[in-house]
Amino acid sequence: MTRIKLARSFAAALTAFLSVVCAAEKEGEKSMSLLANGGFEEVSVKTGRPLKWRASDWSAPADRKPIKFVAEKGDAPDGETVGRIVSESAGGNLIVQQDVKRPGTGRYVLTLKCKPDEGSIAYASVVGIGGAKNQIYENTKKVSDASQWTALELTCDAPEKTQYLRVLLRANKGASFDDVVLVLVDGAGKILDARKEPSSAKALAKKRDDLSYDLDFDRDRKSKMSEGELAWEKVLEQNLGAFYLPRYKLVKERGGTTAWDFVVDTPDLPRVLLIGDSISRGYTVATRRALAGKVNLHRAPANCGPTATGLKRLDIWLGGGNWDLIHFNFGIHDQRSASEDYASRLEKIVERLQATGAKLVFANSTPLPEDSDNYRHGACAKLNKVAEELMAEHGIPVNDLYGAMLPRLEEFQNPNDCHFNGDGYVFMGDIVAKKILEAFKRGESTP
Repeated sequence: MTRIKLARSFAAALTAFLSVVCAAEKEGEKSMSLLANGGFEEVSVKTGRPLKWRASDWSAPADRKPIKFVAEKGDAPDGETVGRIVSESAGGNLIVQQDVKRPGTGRYVLTLKCKPDEGSIAYASVVGIGGAKNQIYENTKKVSDASQWTALELTCDAPEKTQYLRVLLRANKGASFDDVVLVLVDGAGKILDARKEPSSAKALAKKRDDLSYDLDFDRDRKSKMSEGELAWEKVLEQNLGAFYLPRYKLVKERGGTTAWDFVVDTPDLPRVLLIGDSISRGYTVATRRALAGKVNLHRAPANCGPTATGLKRLDIWLGGGNWDLIHFNFGIHDQRSASEDYASRLEKIVERLQATGAKLVFANSTPLPEDSDNYRHGACAKLNKVAEELMAEHGIPVNDLYGAMLPRLEEFQNPNDCHFNGDGYVFMGDIVAKKILEAFKRGESTP
């Protein structure tokens, strides 16, 4: 079989695998939200404030002390972080808010969890703003039980004059909030509009009933594993989460190949680690095949997401491996981050990676689609510039996947989506492989 036929055969197989994952991710969109950072996992490194939310005190007498809205770890019903209103003054009308611009006309459903401080109340409101008066002003019930988290839901209809929706998280003294989700639904309750970005850690980890895998088969598969394979399987089970883990298990049940397959190192070959989001996951297998017999290519046990997640999980992803080279990327999941926050978090990641002693290669982020309301077109170009300036300061080469894919989007990119077809991932896999080999050639250890 010729190289072209092999590439086409592999691309078709990769497309089939990715279609399973992408279809599952589309199913998971019903757990997503029009609100950004509804799980309060993305936090400003300068202020500790959850990104995309702003706080105010509508009572605001002159002698009142300022309120704060901070991210706190601990008693979180979802993920690791909650958003918490903090005020040293008693009483008041404390507000945390986020706006959704240009909402569609129709029915919206707001869900959230809240927990007031002792002696306080907590609730939420949706305000539809447009014209000379509010088009909507609806409140959830008020919660005073400080002993546990309370789930709240509010349904409201936005008329044509609504220019934007404002979601308000409210308390009269202090309260914690988590898992805040806003979606547009039809008369039957079916989701009509939601962002591609998960609204919370739970949205990403949500497991669909029809994706359950055969537990008996899985136990039998693990019974045949070596000690090293079992250790890696445990790492995956602890880190892939309830969204990606069943998809990985199903592919293995069907005899398929995944980016997270256990790698048996060939002695004397360099060890390379890929860190990145679902785009990186997509080209992992193609890169591994292109580098066969030249390097041992491993992948972080996660869809690595934004820089905020990288700071929390980087030590887990690095594991105990003595890496010769690390090829890493962060960007698409940071598309709603301020440039200075992205730069600050990325620099901390770079410093941690440099401490490993490995050679480093940074891959910039591929273009976001122009014709989709779910992505901020141009955001990756902006963040890539920030990242490239930072990499230049640290002497780290940049793998320009953005420039490579930009003229091939019509051929490779899925419609209205940031992801790519199988041929696109094979194309990127070859580019990544060449960049890794170039990085080694600049040093003493050449594969």
